[in-house]
Amino acid sequence: MTKPKLFIFTGANQVTGALKSGFNLASTLVDVADVSLILSTRATPSAADWPDTPIILLPLARAGKTLGSILAYPAALLRSGWHLRRELKRAECDRLQINDFHFAEGAIVRLLGYRGRIVTWVRIDPKRYGIIGRIWLGLARWSSDELVVVSKFIAGRLPPGYRSTLIYDAVPPVLENARTDRQCLLFVGNYIEGKGQDDAIRAFHRIAAKFPRAELLCHGSDMGLAKNRDYRESLELLAEQGAGKGRIHLGDFVKNPDLIYRQAYAVINCSHSESFSLTCLEGSAYGLAVLATRCGGPEEIVDDGITGFLVPVGDIAAMAARMSDLLGNSARAAAMGEAGRQLVGQRFSTASFRTRLRRVFDLN
Repeated sequence: MTKPKLFIFTGANQVTGALKSGFNLASTLVDVADVSLILSTRATPSAADWPDTPIILLPLARAGKTLGSILAYPAALLRSGWHLRRELKRAECDRLQINDFHFAEGAIVRLLGYRGRIVTWVRIDPKRYGIIGRIWLGLARWSSDELVVVSKFIAGRLPPGYRSTLIYDAVPPVLENARTDRQCLLFVGNYIEGKGQDDAIRAFHRIAAKFPRAELLCHGSDMGLAKNRDYRESLELLAEQGAGKGRIHLGDFVKNPDLIYRQAYAVINCSHSESFSLTCLEGSAYGLAVLATRCGGPEEIVDDGITGFLVPVGDIAAMAARMSDLLGNSARAAAMGEAGRQLVGQRFSTASFRTRLRRVFDLN
């Protein structure tokens, strides 16, 4: 029997949490649907990176901030939508996921006559984009059969009257908890200002003398952007200006998270704003205590005082105090990690994720 076809449209050029979620969705439905991922021809991820998921490369529109890119965007969007509509027709694909609401290609293919089911995810806070965000969201609402939000936080950021379905991302269960003798605090996140690596470094400097074996290990990508490279360079300078000098390491993106989570003592996320947080979810799945800021999504993943700690955004003193609590009590940190692992299995199970996906894509 021929399986239904599903396209997952994502305009990500680099590996992001949203892109990883798209691949996770594809692998979750692979036995009930013929799933392909639509990436930009500018994307650095390739089919070799995820060999189990077919990838289709299309010339996709990119909304920039310069006047020239803004003026060129409407024509680029029409061209991008036309390419997508043609590919959908060629493949006889009648299910389309738009991986975030700011990709307006869903509205274009609808205008071009596509009658298949469109489900649009809202992953990023739409209020971050101001009036253009409201326009994109309105187009998504008009063209989509269903809007999916990734957290209650994001649901609360939608305008009044917008109906949505909550589907938490899930991670596959880790059969064995991570265990290590190293006192390694792990921070996974791309080098983007506002992700909070600078706050984590400042907090680590405050407790480094008290815990001479402790390390802070950051992993992520600059996504090929000059401003992100500048931010990473500022982090490297900051890492050398305190008691933690020599024990703060800034590493690159790691495709296989197992390689880094298994060397960690606890997971850190000091972001200023997160719609969800795969980092927090993955950390708990590996049985690690999680220290995160109260910045949205992490508050739905971390049970404060039970699976880890939540602190105010930008509160360096609170971050340092909770780092000290974790490093100074390994038994408590291990108990928090085990509680987090169990919570992931209950609240963010792959089975529940799969059931919800099958419903929104009408794959029952």
